[in-house]
Amino acid sequence: MIKINLRIYQNKILQTILLIFLTNGTVLFSADPPHWEKNHVLDSAIKRGIDATILQNYSLAYSVFDSLIARNPDDPRGHFYKAAAIQSKMMDLEDYSEGGTFVKCIQKTIRLSNTIIHNHPRDGWGYFYAGSGYSYFALYLIHEKKYFKGLHLAQKGIGLLNKAVSTDSMIFDAYLGIGTYEYWRSRKTKFLKWLPIFPDRTEDGLRKIKLAFKKSRYARAVSLNELIWVEIDRKNWKSAIDYAKQGLAQYPGSRFFLWPLAEAYFRGGFHRQAANAFASLLKTYENEILSNHYNEAICAYKVAISAFFDHDYVRSKQYCEAFLSHSKSPKFKKRMAKKEKEIRKILREDEKILSRITLK
Repeated sequence: MIKINLRIYQNKILQTILLIFLTNGTVLFSADPPHWEKNHVLDSAIKRGIDATILQNYSLAYSVFDSLIARNPDDPRGHFYKAAAIQSKMMDLEDYSEGGTFVKCIQKTIRLSNTIIHNHPRDGWGYFYAGSGYSYFALYLIHEKKYFKGLHLAQKGIGLLNKAVSTDSMIFDAYLGIGTYEYWRSRKTKFLKWLPIFPDRTEDGLRKIKLAFKKSRYARAVSLNELIWVEIDRKNWKSAIDYAKQGLAQYPGSRFFLWPLAEAYFRGGFHRQAANAFASLLKTYENEILSNHYNEAICAYKVAISAFFDHDYVRSKQYCEAFLSHSKSPKFKKRMAKKEKEIRKILREDEKILSRITLK
């Protein structure tokens, strides 16, 4: 009797496993999808994790999102925002050693979101997290020089984000991805805008980014960051600087806003402000435990150039030497070659000018 019951039990297990494979895992959400409506506790946790990411407190961000995953492993939100935090850290520190963990998190996001869509085809948030997952994965693949697959996933992601807002126009977070895509696609194809298949969507894109900044649930800080880069691209230096200062007022010391502020000063020709901003940025990296010094070298490079044009040759010389000390990594030698040549030229000029001043 025991053997018979055991065999029946084993058969039941095999039937269940077979059912999972045949349905491609879609039994995960046979009931209801996650509750997307505003939840103070959940929203506060997600925003706390996002804020920690923006302030470079990655260990806190990971902890917050890991807790969300532990509480509800079938909800794509914890997995997605953990992946976003990992990607932010990798880009910030120019260190992609956590790429494997990122891929696992983003693939989990996509699988869970696709399951929601399969079982609930009118669920707009399901489309949002699927589209966001594909879009983030696309950026990672493009960084890894897997361009064809990356561009394919980017197109898929944007299609799903558009589906999200056509299903529910109140999902304002989706407008950031759509607007960003429309703006930059138009900018990169502006020489083809006379063709009907390449219309100029820059204004539409900018409008959608602003809408996400004003009304999104979780994407306001990221939307603000994107607005700064758009205004830099449009050479609207004052707007870019004002937006960046607005971000820093909310997130003091955040490289997420320090970088575009420094770039706005640099590209706008505000030499002294650019030198000061990049010097401040460099100090934040000096407090990190880094596997490489690429971003430190870039900051030193920008200070050296800005100080030179500000006629502060002592400071320029100091940061030329700092650049040369930070740019020795063989991993980045090729990427730094052009900048190194430029810095050595500026260093020679600094030394000539300073020697003439000393002789006087």
